[in-house]
Amino acid sequence: MSTVDSDLGSPAKLPVWQTVKAGYGETTRNFGAFLTAAAVPFALSVTLAAIMAEAPERRSLTLLRSLLEITIIAVFEVAWYRHLLLKSPETRPRLLPRPGRRLVPYLGYAWLLGAASFPALIAMEPFAEGPGSALQIAIVIVLVGAALYLNIRFAFAFIWIAVDESGRLGDSWRRTKGNGLRLLAALALIAMLILGVLLVGILLLEFVFPDTMIMTRLGTTDADSGLHWVSLTSGQALTYLLYGVGCAAFVQALRSLGGWTGDQREILERFD
Repeated sequence: MSTVDSDLGSPAKLPVWQTVKAGYGETTRNFGAFLTAAAVPFALSVTLAAIMAEAPERRSLTLLRSLLEITIIAVFEVAWYRHLLLKSPETRPRLLPRPGRRLVPYLGYAWLLGAASFPALIAMEPFAEGPGSALQIAIVIVLVGAALYLNIRFAFAFIWIAVDESGRLGDSWRRTKGNGLRLLAALALIAMLILGVLLVGILLLEFVFPDTMIMTRLGTTDADSGLHWVSLTSGQALTYLLYGVGCAAFVQALRSLGGWTGDQREILERFD
């Protein structure tokens, strides 16, 4: 029996700040499970980033990297969503991921929605040669915003797939009706808090060790320098933290908006 509640009624208003707090709180309380779920995908993401850092700048390679990144992140998200929703020994993440049959539909939707970001990636190509015009910047902002909005409105479908539920893109669109901007605001707050802590940490290091000039050197390091690898690894770590907290926030949003009424034992019986 499906646990996706189809009786929508009038849409509730998502409490943005409480959703952000829940995202950080759930990630903190389940940090060991988060690290386990992220370990292998994180290593693969660092490897991919290192390989692609040396690759020539071509549109085909940019799109290939996006598809590979989506695939790796999907393996992490399936395990993390299952744990966040059910928190049982059967669904606790393992070091070697076992997403099972649900990975295929998950990837299908992830690639489909990932394609929504391709126009933005293509529009960004002229910026590799220098600053763009005001019109080019505006076009990129609109394209990025549209891709984010679509991914947010369809986000609940991925949670349902992770636990073998029947809800899909249409159900997610209806369930998030009237809350798209609130979900976007919650995700923006999560990202701002993470980046804010990072910026404060860098500024403190530069204050204590002024000769390091970290902010200046980050954009000029070559691939063989130690700072390059620190930057690359730290960037991936922050990416996984953002995804981890974001997933936890979306699970909280799903509960808040009445899209989860499942019986844990009945769901577990359907798992691989």
